[in-house]
Amino acid sequence: MAVTALIFGLAQYVFASQLLFVPQNIFAAVTSDPPFERHVRAMGTDLLIRLDGMPRAEALVLSERMVADVAATEARISTWRESSEFSRWNHAPLDHPFELSAQSRQDLKAVLELGEQTGWKFHPFLGAPIEKMGIRRCKTAGAEACPKALSASDRSSLLQALEPTHLFANREKLLRASAQVQIEEGGFGKGLALDRIKTLLEKDPSMGLAQVHVNFGGQTLDWSGSRVKQSAQPRVSLAYPDSSRRPFLEIAIREGAISVSTSGNAEQPHGHILDPSTLQLSFHALSATVLDANPLAADALSKALFLSGAEEGFKNISSHRDLILVESPKKVHLSCGLRGRVQPAPEFRSSTELVFHCPVENHL
Repeated sequence: MAVTALIFGLAQYVFASQLLFVPQNIFAAVTSDPPFERHVRAMGTDLLIRLDGMPRAEALVLSERMVADVAATEARISTWRESSEFSRWNHAPLDHPFELSAQSRQDLKAVLELGEQTGWKFHPFLGAPIEKMGIRRCKTAGAEACPKALSASDRSSLLQALEPTHLFANREKLLRASAQVQIEEGGFGKGLALDRIKTLLEKDPSMGLAQVHVNFGGQTLDWSGSRVKQSAQPRVSLAYPDSSRRPFLEIAIREGAISVSTSGNAEQPHGHILDPSTLQLSFHALSATVLDANPLAADALSKALFLSGAEEGFKNISSHRDLILVESPKKVHLSCGLRGRVQPAPEFRSSTELVFHCPVENHL
C-alpha cells in the first residue's frame, strides 16, 4: 500500500491512509501526563491509538482492552483466517450451515441493513467474485497478479446469485441460498472494529476527561469524554487522492464522536472497489469520504458513495452525514452540512470548485 504521513500533535507516524491530521493540539490539557501512544498491527494494517487526559497506567490498561477488542473482532470476522466464523459460514455446505454466534449474527444483520439503505451499492457478499478476479492477490502479490475480468458465464452466474432477493433461503436465520454468497469483510471490517472501541469508551464511566484518537488503516475515530473542554474546533486534512499524499481539503469536524472513512483507488491504481451491479472494478471518482458518528456506517457508506456518484449518492445517503466526493482535482462534491466547514488547501484553493448538494426547499 502507498505510504503517507499522519501528523497529530508533535508526533509523526507512517500510515497507508487518505487522511492527514493537522498538527495542532485541539483539546485543553487535563492532566500533566503526556499523551499515551500505541502502534500495533491488526487486520493486516496499522492501528494507532492515542489517549490523552488520563494517567499513563490507566491509558495502558485501556489500550490493552482496545487492542483485545480489535483482535477478538478480527478472529471472528476475518475471511483471511479459515478458523473465523465468517470463513466457516462462507464455506459450510448449504445443507449443514454454520451457526454464527449472537455477536456475529448481530454484525451481519447490521451490514445487511446498510446494504439495503444504499440500494446495495454497498454489498457485503462479494467474496466469490473478489476471489475469482484475484483482487486480494493483487493486494499482496503485486501488479502481475492484479484483477482479471470475469468471464461472461461467471459474471452472469454471480450476478444472479448476488441479486439481493436471491441471497437467502431464509433471511431471518441467515441461511444462504447459494454457495456463491460469501461474506467479504473488506468493505466494513475496520468500521466494525472501531465501533467496538467506541462502545467500550461509551460504557466506561471513568472516561469523562479522556480524549481518544484511533487511526485504523486510514479510517479514524475521534472521541472525547463528556467533561473535556475543547480549546479549538477539531480539524482534519483530507489527502489528495494520488500517491503524493499532499493535503487537499481542510475540514472542521463536528463535536462528539466522529469517524472518518475514505474509499478510492489511490493506493491500488489497478482498482479494488467492485461494483455489485456489474461485477466490474469501479473508477467512477477519485475518492469518497463519509464522516459519521457510527464507524461501521462511515466505512460501508464511503464505498456506496464512491460507486453511486454525486447525483445518486447525495440523494440516497442520509443528509445528516457529512459526505465528500472528489470527482476530479478541480471539482469536489459536498453535502450541505459542510458549507463553511471545508476549504481546499492553499495549493488547490484557486483551482478547485466546491459543489454543495443541498435539499431543494418547497415553499408551497
